[in-house]
Amino acid sequence: MDEKQEAFERMAVLINQEHLTMNLWEVYEEVDSTTGMFPSTSSKCQQSTLLLQMYDQKWRPVQVTLYAGELQLLFKEKSRMFRIILRSVLSIDVSSTTKEVFVVNTPSHSFQLRCRHEIAAVDWVNSLRTQIRLRDKTLLQQFFSFAGGSRTQPSTEPQCGSELLSPPTPENSYKYSGKPLLKNCWVGIVNELNGKIKNKKKIKKDTFLIGRSGSADFIVKKDPYVSRTQCKISIVDNIPYLVDMGQSVKGTFLNSTYVTQAPIAPGDFLTVGRTKLVFGITKKVTFSGSVKKFSIDEDTNFKL
Repeated sequence: MDEKQEAFERMAVLINQEHLTMNLWEVYEEVDSTTGMFPSTSSKCQQSTLLLQMYDQKWRPVQVTLYAGELQLLFKEKSRMFRIILRSVLSIDVSSTTKEVFVVNTPSHSFQLRCRHEIAAVDWVNSLRTQIRLRDKTLLQQFFSFAGGSRTQPSTEPQCGSELLSPPTPENSYKYSGKPLLKNCWVGIVNELNGKIKNKKKIKKDTFLIGRSGSADFIVKKDPYVSRTQCKISIVDNIPYLVDMGQSVKGTFLNSTYVTQAPIAPGDFLTVGRTKLVFGITKKVTFSGSVKKFSIDEDTNFKL
């Protein structure tokens, strides 16, 4: 038995798939290094550390990457690195009991993944379901183009179980009056040595993305602990919310509290990686009220 076959059989045991077989939809392999494996500079690449349920029913950290329609799972077992590439995802199921868990279904297997929190799970489910919609729509167009067209084409509307999910919204009692928040609030980096604020940038749209990606609205440079899409500020009904995207190991902190989603007030500090940001408003906006902060217990080790 060659080394490739031995690695393949070890992986079958690890992920609890008794009838694991090589096929056109999935690739299973042992890798020596992750260097150059993922397009980390691409804004079209979604990547984070989730948990994969293994043979012993325990959750193990796995690096999940969605790029160019393929879902890649990278995990470590006894100092050996394994990779699974899922090239044909049929559907994404969500758990009715555990909201941070979702299931990826392929033509031959199912993979159960767990995020840090519900908001991150919703983001992953929506990204995967969007990819499935685009793929199916493209295949339909190619089929009818090849067949010479048809008067009645099948509907490309999403089927039951493929709808996009809406993230939960916490209750709040913050009140912003005067001018609308858009273009009248900002984010800046705090210099912890002298307290000065630099790189202030106005928030000019309802969803303001913060991260290392070149496509982010506020780009955090020279901080390797910040993910490409670390968090976002969403303005809903003239109230700003800090939303962690669940794609970093350390997470996002609001005034030293680890949060998934929470309303923010002027002067609140947002910590991403080793960078400290502050949220502020202009004199045209008036703020009042108090709020309940939402946080979660970090009871699981997501470090790969």
